[in-house]
Amino acid sequence: DSSLGNQVDTAYITANSANNKIDNLSIGGRNLFAITKTVDGHESQGNITANSAIHRTMSDLVDIGDTKSLIYQIWNPNKTINTRDSNRVAFFTEADVYISSVSIPKINDSTYQILKIDVPTNARKARLGAIMGVGTVDPLIKIKFEKGDKPTDWTPAPEDVEQMIQDQQI
Repeated sequence: DSSLGNQVDTAYITANSANNKIDNLSIGGRNLFAITKTVDGHESQGNITANSAIHRTMSDLVDIGDTKSLIYQIWNPNKTINTRDSNRVAFFTEADVYISSVSIPKINDSTYQILKIDVPTNARKARLGAIMGVGTVDPLIKIKFEKGDKPTDWTPAPEDVEQMIQDQQI
């Protein structure tokens, strides 16, 4: 029966399509943006420049492996607006050679913003930067960078949790 054969072929194609989507799904989860590892200043062509507290940039390069994308998220419960300032993510090779930078969206009046960032093919490390307020840092703003293409709920970076634990051991 040729219709049975067509149904089997269709089922096979559908299963393959689903498998390909699952194989290409990438969920990171771990917050790469450790506040305790940031410094005042913004990213510029791989370097940290200026000295503004609202510009928070990771002092060290973060290992991103061979991920194809990063997800940037900001939770902004006060709806802080900063349409003047911005920051970037810089990408580097395994040997710490600068490749390129991508701008992070300016803070608008939304309580939540998200951006999927395509990672250059040869990038293995990144310098992460974000804006944390306007004029001064808004302590309620939460930033998350994670590997992958599917956002997950906010969690602090492991380095920040370690610092919180150390701060309590007085």
